[in-house]
Amino acid sequence: MIEEKIIKRAILIERHVNIEIKNWHKLPFKDQIPNFRVFKFSSNRKSGMLKYNVFLLVNILYVFFSHIWHVLIVFVSVFFIPMKINKETVFYLTTSKLGLRNIFTVINKEFSEKIIINIKNPIKLMRLLNNKDKLKILQIYCNLIKWIYNTKKIDFLLLSHDLLMLISVCVLLKNKNLIDIFCDDQLQRFAFICGHSSKAFNLCQHGSQDNDISVLYRYGKIKCLWYINKNDIQSFRTYFTLNRYKAQPSSITFLDIRCNFNLSHDEEIVFLASSLPHFERELEIISKIRQSKNIFLVIKLHPLHPYTKYHRAIFKNYANYVCKNTEYPLCDNLICAKGSITNLYKDKCSRITII
Repeated sequence: MIEEKIIKRAILIERHVNIEIKNWHKLPFKDQIPNFRVFKFSSNRKSGMLKYNVFLLVNILYVFFSHIWHVLIVFVSVFFIPMKINKETVFYLTTSKLGLRNIFTVINKEFSEKIIINIKNPIKLMRLLNNKDKLKILQIYCNLIKWIYNTKKIDFLLLSHDLLMLISVCVLLKNKNLIDIFCDDQLQRFAFICGHSSKAFNLCQHGSQDNDISVLYRYGKIKCLWYINKNDIQSFRTYFTLNRYKAQPSSITFLDIRCNFNLSHDEEIVFLASSLPHFERELEIISKIRQSKNIFLVIKLHPLHPYTKYHRAIFKNYANYVCKNTEYPLCDNLICAKGSITNLYKDKCSRITII
């Protein structure tokens, strides 16, 4: 079945991308951790074997109970009231709160009259499928469980934590392939599934996109790329076939630090947009910055990176203000790793320092 092939490849590309991320960021203990949630596994391994083993066990147990829960939902769902869809319906699925904001900004501004359904919600997902679909899903599920078992690799076990939902999304999008699906995933499995299952895949960019990541398979077709940074369009073409692209409506309101904190114009506002793999370099920079009396230091932690209490305590000690995830402060000098934030701030500050 084509859906089985798509899911198998989606799991393989997710594992491969995690390997690329480990190598790209030169994560500590990269050869000793599974190719899954690599930042968190690396962070826990760095904290010692006991914490790492407990974290690994928790993840394995989570996978085990997730399989039981999802299979139970499929069987119980035969009693669910089916959800009707029509030409006014759009689907969405997201991998983060940041991506969710981008998706809803696009949908609300461009498709305000649409009925919006979250197909990552297992209850809603099952209500969109008929019993024949569910039998097909269970058949594919059994085949893939056997395949995962035969790999004898912990990576594939961990990556299967939502296997039944992946299959269900794929089957739904294959059946309803003309209904618009909005997703913020860029090079992970949901992007691959949407690109190969739907004819109406709308990708809402949430971060910068490099074009030098090796991939195992092409990611399929995008009906419309809703981009943040126009310079990334060519990078997306490296992995996807783009039908068209359009600028994403801005969902960001900038925070006026100088006004909110009554700062004089003699004080320089420095904004560190932190990225955990660059922590040591960031610490070196802000240590020098704090030697000046006319610096107001604002720090924002990357919303997707697993900062420990140690990291947070250090940043809190150095910063005059630590931003919330939804805040984007106006500043004189931005310090950050290369990414989409540089495009966002190119007309908002006088200097950008790339780590």
